[in-house]
Amino acid sequence: MQKPSDQWIKCRRATLERVVLSTIDPIRPLNTLFTTLCVIYLIGFARFSLFPVQSDAYSWIEAGQVVSTAISALMIPLFGGAVLLLAFIDKRIEKLFHAFD
Repeated sequence: MQKPSDQWIKCRRATLERVVLSTIDPIRPLNTLFTTLCVIYLIGFARFSLFPVQSDAYSWIEAGQVVSTAISALMIPLFGGAVLLLAFIDKRIEKLFHAFD
């Protein structure tokens, strides 16, 4: 098999860089959102496990904590698959970047 030409390697690298800029980079904030949801859920879970809510002293702050913990618990599985897929695609593109180095 012949070695690829330098122009073909440059074209391939430019194409991969364009793919990263147009598809991967706009989705990267999803990682931050997923991490934020996980932190909110863990804080809410720890707070309600360690300090249960008293039914006679229920406030708006506790209601907000319950709602935010519940919403984050529902969103984690939805974003989890997308974050895993993004990580897989990112690793695959990195392998392709370094295939001819």
